[in-house]
Amino acid sequence: MIGHDTYHGMGVDFFDMNGDGIPDFFVSNVTCEYGLQESHFLWVSDKEGLRLADGGAPFTQQSERYGVSRSGWGWDVKIESFANQVQPDIIQATGFFKGEISRWPELQSLATGNSAFLPDPANWPNFKHGGDVAGDKHRRVLRLRRGRPLPQRDREVGIDKPMVTRGIATADVDGDGRMDFALANMWVPRT
Repeated sequence: MIGHDTYHGMGVDFFDMNGDGIPDFFVSNVTCEYGLQESHFLWVSDKEGLRLADGGAPFTQQSERYGVSRSGWGWDVKIESFANQVQPDIIQATGFFKGEISRWPELQSLATGNSAFLPDPANWPNFKHGGDVAGDKHRRVLRLRRGRPLPQRDREVGIDKPMVTRGIATADVDGDGRMDFALANMWVPRT
């Protein structure tokens, strides 16, 4: 078992971070400064740690070490090289819903209450038009560099405006040898 957590993990992607031939993985999560301060998880293989044959998972959580532990309310995630570099970037869909009235208090009450109520939608607040939870977050492109956080690459990649996004697709659609991406934005016109 990796970690002892419940109801976490919005998206996951895999990449061999440390070049040992074992896929490592990043789990996108909720990491808002106000409201729900959790962490994204970057599980990196550890040949010195537990072994699968012994009933353990040979991974250690290293999101803080790589500087990718917090970036907002995360959903889908992809690990790709947008500049054809050896170490890729993490692109994240972020935000919950955008409006003018903060609905963090209602969500915070649900999230910090008895976890038995969380799975049933009848217990969730009735979020209406105009409400906002993490709607001002930018979609993120995080650089992966061991040992030190580096500036995010949102502006370089062209996604530096707040937008509520749920999904990401990546491919080289124009055949130029560089990775392209499409974002599934929530309730907004195409950009």
